[in-house]
Amino acid sequence: KTYMFYESVVEDRGHIEVVEVYDDCSVSKATVVIKDNCHYSYPFVFKHSDCWYMIPESSEANEVRLYKAVCFPYEWKCEAILLKGKYVDTTVFENNGELILLTFIPTPLSEKVEPQAYTLHLDGQESRVEPIEWRSYNALQVRGAGPIIVEKDGVYRPSQINCENSYGEGLSFNKIDISQSEFSENVCCEIFSQNIVTTHKNISGLHTYTRTDKFEAIDIRCREFDLFKVIKYVLKK
Repeated sequence: KTYMFYESVVEDRGHIEVVEVYDDCSVSKATVVIKDNCHYSYPFVFKHSDCWYMIPESSEANEVRLYKAVCFPYEWKCEAILLKGKYVDTTVFENNGELILLTFIPTPLSEKVEPQAYTLHLDGQESRVEPIEWRSYNALQVRGAGPIIVEKDGVYRPSQINCENSYGEGLSFNKIDISQSEFSENVCCEIFSQNIVTTHKNISGLHTYTRTDKFEAIDIRCREFDLFKVIKYVLKK
C-alpha cells in the first residue's frame, strides 16, 4: 500500500494527516495522526530496523521530535527529542549502514537557512546525534524539500530554491558526497513551475518532491483570489 503524509492547516495551525493512495491516484479519507498545541509540518517518515519513524517539523516548540509508530500508519508516539532549538525540514537517510540526519536553522526575517548534518543513532532506548561538517552551500537553495533519491549513479537530495523574501520558487536536485565525516553536494538539475504540466492555473511555486516505485508527488502553490481571506486578513490588522 502507498500512504501519503502531509501538513493540513486549520485556523493557521498545522497538523499531520495521512491518506492511502490508490492505483488510480484517488485517495482515502484523511486521518489525523499528529495534532496538539504545536504547529506541525514536513512529516518525514522513514523505516529503520523494522520500525517506522516520523520527524515532523516542530520548530514552534524549539525541538526536533522523533515519533515512532505504535500502529503504522495511524498511531504514533513521541519517542525522543533529538535537538533543542529552531530547526526546519529535517530529513533522514541511510549511508553505508549509518543514518544521516539533515536539518536547517532558519534566519529571522529571511528565507536563508544554515544547514546542519548529523549521524543519527537509534540504539535501543537511546537516540542521539553526532555532528558532521557541511561544506560550502547556498543559504537560499539548501533547505530540505523531500526524501533522498537513490539512483544507480549516486544519491540525490531535493532542496528548495528560495529568494531573500520569497519562499518555494523552485526545486533543485543535488548529488551528495559524504566522506571523512564531511557532507557536500553539487547541483545537477532544477525544476520550476513552468516545468509542471497540470490542470491547475496560476502556479507560482514548488515546495517538496517525493516518489515511490509507483508514484511521484510534488506540491505546488497556486495564486487564487479569495475575498473571504482578504476580509479575514484586514480584520486581523
